[in-house]
Amino acid sequence: MDTSLVRVKKRRGIAYFDRYLDHPLMRTVRGKSTMRLHPDIVSEVCEDLPHLKDKLDYPYFKRWSERRGEVNRIKTATNFDFDYQFKLPPYKHQQRAISFILNTPAQALFAEPGTGKTYCALVSAEMRLMQGKCEKVLVISPASVLRSGWYKDLKKFTDLKGIVVHRDKWRWFCPECGTRKYHYDKAKKHMLKCGVEGEPDEELLWNQWDKAPEILENATDYNVYITSIDLVHLYLNDFLLAGFDYVILDESTMIKNPAGKQAKSVIELGHDAKYRLAMTGTPITNELEDIWTQMQFVDMSFQDTIGRFRSKYYWQHPVHHYIKNPKDGAAEEVTSIIQDSVLRIKKQDCLDLPPRTRAIRQVEPSKETRRVYNDFLRDLYARHKGEEVIAFNTFTEILRLHQIINGFWTYPGEPEVHIVEKNPPKIKEVKSIIESTDRKVIIWIFYRHDARILEESLADYNPAVVNGKTKYVEGEVEKFLEDDTCRVMIAHPKSARYGHTWVVADTTVYYTFGYGVEDYWQSRDRNYRIGQEHSVHEIFLSSGGIEDKILASIMKKEDFSKSVMENFEVMIKQMKL
Repeated sequence: MDTSLVRVKKRRGIAYFDRYLDHPLMRTVRGKSTMRLHPDIVSEVCEDLPHLKDKLDYPYFKRWSERRGEVNRIKTATNFDFDYQFKLPPYKHQQRAISFILNTPAQALFAEPGTGKTYCALVSAEMRLMQGKCEKVLVISPASVLRSGWYKDLKKFTDLKGIVVHRDKWRWFCPECGTRKYHYDKAKKHMLKCGVEGEPDEELLWNQWDKAPEILENATDYNVYITSIDLVHLYLNDFLLAGFDYVILDESTMIKNPAGKQAKSVIELGHDAKYRLAMTGTPITNELEDIWTQMQFVDMSFQDTIGRFRSKYYWQHPVHHYIKNPKDGAAEEVTSIIQDSVLRIKKQDCLDLPPRTRAIRQVEPSKETRRVYNDFLRDLYARHKGEEVIAFNTFTEILRLHQIINGFWTYPGEPEVHIVEKNPPKIKEVKSIIESTDRKVIIWIFYRHDARILEESLADYNPAVVNGKTKYVEGEVEKFLEDDTCRVMIAHPKSARYGHTWVVADTTVYYTFGYGVEDYWQSRDRNYRIGQEHSVHEIFLSSGGIEDKILASIMKKEDFSKSVMENFEVMIKQMKL
């Protein structure tokens, strides 16, 4: 067959051919062949079918494949020479990370929170732009850190010109510090106050997308576009038309769900670019399969579909499909497959941070709270005793125990809050902790009612609040960082677990905590990172019962919901106060 007549389409890291091609690394679907665009696969296929070299960009993948053999040398190097003037000198581990990024087109930087991933990504982007290897850079990050994290660090670490692409009404912002204003005049006034000349920058808003392709494709004033994952999914075609050369995916666990539409959009956009970088501190949060989609974005490390991946590395329970256990040696085999594409950085290996302590303070619930809690627990056990499979609504009832022990409870879909105790004992303990330090304190909460009652009770400390109801997150963060009268940050992990640097605080208090491990591992490092000069204290407030069980699951890096589902009756009996 004359393969020079073959037509190829590329999408989401897969090449689709319009006819059958006989090669062991290709798969055939309905008489047509497909192939994953992994550098080693492309190199081998093009060696065997040379007529495909022009169609598959063989020189690019060949160089990439050859560089993969040098990864160990790059990772173990001790001396680095960069033709680049750093605005802030990098640490040794950051020099290694930058070298690793520059030496391969696509890679994953799995570095623990606080080790300076953002710095490495932005500096590497500026280096590539200066070398003429790329022209436009796209950063995809959680919406909560678009400005307070990425935009501010862009100005701090590089001389690049960036713009935030996001759907928000606060469209005018200071090009120096990123502070946003609703009106142009107020933004101009803020700039004059800061001593910044020129005009305020204007966001590319979601309601301007009728002209987005023109702005994105023809803009010459911006090097870096910073956007959120939901916009990438909603306006994927516009981003594809923009022709980004370098895509940086921050907190890559956002795409860990293989069936998610957002994940598919990000993978497609990433594989349309020449360079890509995935970053996170916790690549595997709940299951081993969390890594599959992230590595699909990077370089198609796994040639298996997600179904084949699961069957290869998991033992599946024959009846209870929610129970999945990795096979012996699965983690080691997965690690060996991805090691050439991943640089792992741990704090203990690279930073001289001050010590961090952890303590659990038991706070006795009141008699009324104890009575309501135990009554609800007995009723729950009686209604669900003997059930083989626990339904989601039953688990929601179990979590209501967590609310009751903290002085209230709610019903799903109902706005009314049923108060058990107006002044929970934990409030007194929180005030005692705040008074014991002369620095600032971070308080993590899990329920909306917690934020309300803490904000009222701690009014004397002028608290900042970041949760799902906060309209202007950057304003609250700025208040906590810069206002000396603000001693406390009350935050929900879902709203503030990514990207924020709060080293002004030396104490972290978990007033209430969720049952997922990922929220904990992300939130605990907001103040334990580069720049922290004081000892950090991590304090959990527990009233016993269900809170002790949730806390035990978190410390074992297990998901509480999974523990309850696997052994409902035993767990319920152990939750009695």
